[in-house]
Amino acid sequence: MKDLIPNTSYNYKISSTDREGKSVTSEQGTFVTTPAQASIGSVGIGQVSLSVRNSGNNPYNSTPIRSGIPFPEGILTSSDQLRLIDNQGSEIPLQAHPLKPLKSKIQALSIVLLELKAAISRTMGTDFLNLY
Repeated sequence: MKDLIPNTSYNYKISSTDREGKSVTSEQGTFVTTPAQASIGSVGIGQVSLSVRNSGNNPYNSTPIRSGIPFPEGILTSSDQLRLIDNQGSEIPLQAHPLKPLKSKIQALSIVLLELKAAISRTMGTDFLNLY
């Protein structure tokens, strides 16, 4: 979910309809978002480019992409800092996983695995900007 406010209570219900047209709605549920946490270490903005190329003749509307992105030691202290922007300036939802385990809260990451879905045009590709 996007655009949730930290430390805020939200109510929800889940509704679904099966193939036969039968609808089911859950009881109302509640959850609270976690408080915003400051990043450990220095705060700054940088960028790393990521290009995905399609060498075939068919476009892909929503293809899974996995890529390891290296970061200089000391630049990134948490993969939560990462944002991925497409070439139209829109943020792309992604999952980011550190590949080098943290030994302490202040040790820097060096490689992060990004997982996302994106449209890749025929014989060209898509360029992304990874902000941290």
